[in-house]
Amino acid sequence: MTSPSFTIQNSPADLAKLGAPKGAAEFTPSELFTLRSLGWNLNRLHQALSLLRARVKNKTLPPQLVDFLGPLLKSHEEKPLGEMNLRVAWQHNGLKVEYSTLPANSALSLALFWLPALNAFWERTLRRAAFQRMRRVLPRAWFLIPEDPPPGAVIPGLQLRSWSDLTAESGSFWLVQDGSATSLSAESLFETSVEKGSELPGIAIAKQANPDERSLLAHYENKGARIELQSLMFL
Repeated sequence: MTSPSFTIQNSPADLAKLGAPKGAAEFTPSELFTLRSLGWNLNRLHQALSLLRARVKNKTLPPQLVDFLGPLLKSHEEKPLGEMNLRVAWQHNGLKVEYSTLPANSALSLALFWLPALNAFWERTLRRAAFQRMRRVLPRAWFLIPEDPPPGAVIPGLQLRSWSDLTAESGSFWLVQDGSATSLSAESLFETSVEKGSELPGIAIAKQANPDERSLLAHYENKGARIELQSLMFL
């Protein structure tokens, strides 16, 4: 069974100037598979929250995890994703999706995807290959909780003992709280989340270091059984 075709919207002259692939055959197999499956896997990630909610309701997860996840999932509703226009950083070390173009309600599923206590859940739900691929492509996300990690532990992915240890070298972040996203420097991230206040923890999402260096727009459409890649535009 052949994969659905997609179009590249740039002119041949533009593609040559950018040094970008002129067609599917010029992508590496890994890049092509990642781009084709990205929309589908994002939808699976989104829809898996209903399964996670059932696990919480039936208390088939550790008690502390049930207590943490319950309020987060209580008011969240999983609706099928429609068409998507994702901006993907095109770097020498791989493809990276930028959070600013992910579906508006994706912050929770993204933070849950990166929660270490749920690694086994996601690996089983998405299957190992898709789980590992999404971890290479999706931006890192964290729940901003006031408590520091236990002695000897660090914040996963940042290797810091506390959010207060963030510096300018830590990069910049999106702060997602009560449905709105704000771009913040590392130094003001945690302080701002505390000032805003909320019954639920804010979510910090890492921003790409050089989002405009080289990137592309990938357009996906929901075809019923699948979300398929329709077109690419190199920027």
